[in-house]
Amino acid sequence: MAPDERLDRLRRLRWHCRRGMRELDLLLGGYLEAHHPDWGDTQWRHFEALLAHDDHQLWRWLIAGDPVPAAGLAALVASIRDAACD
Repeated sequence: MAPDERLDRLRRLRWHCRRGMRELDLLLGGYLEAHHPDWGDTQWRHFEALLAHDDHQLWRWLIAGDPVPAAGLAALVASIRDAACD
């Protein structure tokens, strides 16, 4: 991915991390800032797919601990939750 494309993608994801719940804003935005430099295309796509879900579903997965049906998203949610506990 070209540097300009990567920056545009990062800006878009930063905007999408701004949710309707402060807890989600902090979890998602903090995770994005801390981990995006190490991501490959798969991680970018999984994070984008995660952000496509509504706030209620994200809260249930990230905070309530409900199971995530998709394996790629489940691993990402587990990583976000682990990072929040550090």
